[in-house]
Amino acid sequence: MNRPTDRDALSGAQRILAAARQLFAVRGFAGVSIQQVADAAGVCKANVFHHFASKQVLYRAVLRHSADEFRQLLGQFESPEQKSLTAFARAHMDHLCANQETVGMFLRLLAEPQATPQRRLAEEIAAESLDDIIDLLEQLRRAGTLPAASDSSALALTLLGGNLLHFLLRHVLPRTRFAVPLQDPERFADQLAGLLATPVPTALPNPR
Repeated sequence: MNRPTDRDALSGAQRILAAARQLFAVRGFAGVSIQQVADAAGVCKANVFHHFASKQVLYRAVLRHSADEFRQLLGQFESPEQKSLTAFARAHMDHLCANQETVGMFLRLLAEPQATPQRRLAEEIAAESLDDIIDLLEQLRRAGTLPAASDSSALALTLLGGNLLHFLLRHVLPRTRFAVPLQDPERFADQLAGLLATPVPTALPNPR
């Protein structure tokens, strides 16, 4: 009998994570059983417990894996002198659109009325991600890509908030008077980044 290789084990863990991610995103933590994860991943229940000691551990792994993917996105901008706010805004919007279920899972967790362990973990990951984005924008500001007077924290919240709201209203925008070109996520991200990267003119004193 052939022994499983490290590659086989890694593939099994990845299948379990992918299956759990989809199930948790749709049904929430309480609505998913380990058996359901095993069935969706095509493995036995014992195999899930071999990689993840409990459902809570598996859930944490799903959230952390999503956070690592976002950190990889930020890693594309390690050379801020060669990057722009527009490039980051577009990459962030692409990430939202490509990970709709995971985004929904995080939003539901952050909106939970009770401070469950799952919500606290989501808050911890959100705080880490915000700090990473603020650091990135501060590097862009220091490199001269952004106006010197820019507040990196305000820029981070405005950019993320604008992209997220566009993402959440993507099915509503065509029913409004929202400009047709800006209904396209990438066009909107470009426009938003352009507005944020434009210095605000200093008001001239009124002549007397």
